[in-house]
Amino acid sequence: APVPAAAAAAAVALLAAAAVLLWQAGGWAYRLLALTTSLWALLLVPAAPRVLNLEALFPILFSWSMLWLIVQRAAVPAAGPGPEQLQLYRQSVRRSREFEILTHIGTALSSSLNPDALLQAIHTQLQKLMDVRCFYVATLDAETDEICFEFEVENGQRRRPRRRPRTNALTEHVLATGQPLLISRDLTGFLREHGLARSGSPARTWMGVPMLVKGQACGVIAVQSNEREDAYDTEHLHVLEILAGQASVALDNARLFAEVQRDAGQKAFLNHIARLTISTLSPVEMLTTVVSELARAFH
Repeated sequence: APVPAAAAAAAVALLAAAAVLLWQAGGWAYRLLALTTSLWALLLVPAAPRVLNLEALFPILFSWSMLWLIVQRAAVPAAGPGPEQLQLYRQSVRRSREFEILTHIGTALSSSLNPDALLQAIHTQLQKLMDVRCFYVATLDAETDEICFEFEVENGQRRRPRRRPRTNALTEHVLATGQPLLISRDLTGFLREHGLARSGSPARTWMGVPMLVKGQACGVIAVQSNEREDAYDTEHLHVLEILAGQASVALDNARLFAEVQRDAGQKAFLNHIARLTISTLSPVEMLTTVVSELARAFH
């Protein structure tokens, strides 16, 4: 059945309008469809004054519908995770990483009774989680009232153990309060507000946690960034707090082991001297031997 020329002209006008709208919609998929629609309209223009057979129109409509479907599918972006899902994913990956590092540190702490090796293992593993170019582990010597820096790294370089008199700095503040402390910015203002003294190199971010033994703060593990503020967050503080609990137990065990070894060595030495004194009847020979053993043992 023939189609009137007016209907063909209307179809051409409709296709032209659709092509304009699709082009204005933007995007390569819509503009491809606009070009295809324009081409279809141009092909119908010569036939507009004459009749247009439906058997020619239906395949065109079918092809146009299939092209529309394909282009629409291509234009729809793949559904990705939203901001909340991405945030949860990042937190999950970070916590998994933190758990892995803490496991490695726990294994290292339980496999050695050498305090220096323990502290070196802590610093090495923490490098994988945070900036530890400025890092120290300090303990309090109650007898001399001094702060002992057992392990200290400054600007990536290991420093020799040192001592300083007890003052009113951040290390002493954490020892006194027994609470973890994170100063993300305005360190100078925090020191001024709490009446604390500045100690060590100037920092822009400072984080420290106490090491507790039987509920008493005996030391501090601290890191700082001299370059930028907000270098650490509460997750870093939580990791350092867990680590301080492990380290305090391991260091206390190492200290007890060293005391046992020292006590056993002293008793063995006294037993050796006793055997030497009763093995000779010559006072001069006995005293000479004892003095020689004392010199060898105590340098």
